[in-house]
Amino acid sequence: MGVSRILFGRFSDRGKGTSTAAQSQPPGPRGPESGPPPWQDAAEQLGSDSDPAEAALGSVIVGEAQAQLARSYLAKYPELDFTYCRLGRHYLASGQFERAREVLDQGLAACPRRRRLCLQYAALEYEAGRLAAAVAWWLRSAERQLAVERIDGPEAFTHLAYTAMLLGHPQQAQQLLAFADRSHVFRLSEQAKEEMQTLAKNLDRKKVGQSIAALARQLPQTG
Repeated sequence: MGVSRILFGRFSDRGKGTSTAAQSQPPGPRGPESGPPPWQDAAEQLGSDSDPAEAALGSVIVGEAQAQLARSYLAKYPELDFTYCRLGRHYLASGQFERAREVLDQGLAACPRRRRLCLQYAALEYEAGRLAAAVAWWLRSAERQLAVERIDGPEAFTHLAYTAMLLGHPQQAQQLLAFADRSHVFRLSEQAKEEMQTLAKNLDRKKVGQSIAALARQLPQTG
């Protein structure tokens, strides 16, 4: 059982269980003669979502034209995770928190790959001022990335590193930050760090610290 589920069980994934093998690949035909999977065309039209910085908190505002295109693909490709992420970011940027939550809940229920959805849910909870819930979703995203050995949302580790630092665990913070930097270097602004420090005052320091420490122990050793 993952550390986020042990200590933050009330923040459920809201979706059906899937194997780690199912999470590692987008849905679609995989036979040698089947041609490109149907989600590939959707990915190209919506634009690349592979840049780790693109999913960073507050870094993306999706235009209405792209949002409409994303909505049209939800019915056609309901298991395409980044479509839900795109819409979630769009609603979050426009202050429509409940619509963002609804879209992400739909994605968690429909998509076998959820690590980026968890990351977007963390952004939603963070913007709502719920740091404990955001930490839970960062942990879930990080655990899922480690499970499939694909680090495409390193900012989850980065935010957890800053949280560890605020809780007085500099060694764990440095370990998480160094791991995240292997994929993409991402740093919070001074304003963002001040906001996180304010929100951290309401954290259960022991419980959150234990969760982050457990995740840090799961990181692959380097050198």
